[in-house]
Amino acid sequence: MNTYKYLNKIISKSFFLIIPIFFIGCSNVKDLEMRVAKLETEVASLKKGGISSQVAGVFPKFDFVQEEYDFGEIKDGAIVGHTFRFKNVGEAPLIISKA
Repeated sequence: MNTYKYLNKIISKSFFLIIPIFFIGCSNVKDLEMRVAKLETEVASLKKGGISSQVAGVFPKFDFVQEEYDFGEIKDGAIVGHTFRFKNVGEAPLIISKA
């Protein structure tokens, strides 16, 4: 069997494996796109003075586990960091779009 036929056979078989993976990935993207579109519609409605589709009183709310952190004495040029942890204690999903 020459090399061209062998490579063609491998490519055609792998094609049938790649296509289902592609469609599975696309379905996740479609779901995310639909969620974003729904949120954008909601925001646009609220900006125009509309009423939210959320049930009254059902909102996300986050609480910080620790609101302050004392770094102590920091030497000039030192790089420091701290992770402020929080959790959603509300009844709706918490979406953070910018931080």
